[in-house]
Amino acid sequence: MAALGLADELSEMKEKLQRLEPELAMLQDASVVSGDRAQATEAAVVAALNAAAERIENLTRGLNRTPTDDELLTG
Repeated sequence: MAALGLADELSEMKEKLQRLEPELAMLQDASVVSGDRAQATEAAVVAALNAAAERIENLTRGLNRTPTDDELLTG
């Protein structure tokens, strides 16, 4: 009798596992896509920060630059 109960439970677990396998595959695919998006977002943020840093450096150089005598005369 115990063997029949165990076989029944095993059969139910096998059915549950078969129902869950497609969902697991879908979640794994979604995880890969999410990872790819995160990497793309990170690259875009890095590029934007680098561009902003360059603009700030250029502005700083321009503000710190001492005008030459010719520039002072020509205005």
